[in-house]
Amino acid sequence: MANDIEFSFEALSRKTGVLSVYGQGLAARQFNGSISELSYMGSGRRYSRYQITLVPQLWFLTQRQDCRIFQNKTAPDIIRHVLDDAGMSDYRFELAGQYQEKDYVLQYRENDHHFVQRLLAEHGMWFYFEHSDAAHTMVIVDSNDAIPELVSTPLNASYLGPMLYHSQISFNMPSRLNVSC
Repeated sequence: MANDIEFSFEALSRKTGVLSVYGQGLAARQFNGSISELSYMGSGRRYSRYQITLVPQLWFLTQRQDCRIFQNKTAPDIIRHVLDDAGMSDYRFELAGQYQEKDYVLQYRENDHHFVQRLLAEHGMWFYFEHSDAAHTMVIVDSNDAIPELVSTPLNASYLGPMLYHSQISFNMPSRLNVSC
């Protein structure tokens, strides 16, 4: 919600935000991301409603497509090159295995996200994100031993506070802006 009707998508585009999910009155989980989409949902007497979509930095790789050849590099080196080239700096590798250099690897009319996903899958690697209120870090692993244990928080479902119901009967599509690179 915003009380400023002259809200600019350009002012928020690619800015970071945090979604905090509370359980038992404490912040149980935080999800940090960048704004990829802003939808205007309508206005009331005092406020305008917007819907914001937060995505990890990795999502922006879906907006980049390339044709290139990598020669005499390991899969982690290629992935590191693609992430660096896209301006991603919050990532790290926690790999147990050794990776041999490939004579060549081809990216042909493939977006960077699909290319990275393909390399990860071909070499038995995967990733998860570590979130904080300030940033999120992509952690690339190849062993279950590298994954930290998930912290669970009990949810008191007997009282969830006052329920707010919202219905909007309208056949108009909301104004919507997306980020593209």
